[in-house]
Amino acid sequence: PRRIGYRRLAPYGRQIPQLVEEHLDVIYEDVANDIVARPKLAALIAAARPGDTVIVQGLDVLAQDLRSLCLVVEKLIALGVAIHAIDEALTF
Repeated sequence: PRRIGYRRLAPYGRQIPQLVEEHLDVIYEDVANDIVARPKLAALIAAARPGDTVIVQGLDVLAQDLRSLCLVVEKLIALGVAIHAIDEALTF
């Protein structure tokens, strides 16, 4: 099982809280913007395998709204992938 990080980087030098978790096997990064498309998140979902854990700083990193968040979480759980959100101290 791998520990996979996902974060969004700030465009134009603005700061967004970064993933602080250590000991990750791989990190996927998208640039934060108003566009819904997140190609690296899609690549992460495609590469995730049962037993992997996706680690994010906060759940807001995964989606811009609750409906989208639920869809991402449902996809990962259906793949047998755990999700850990550091700020919320949640794992599912």
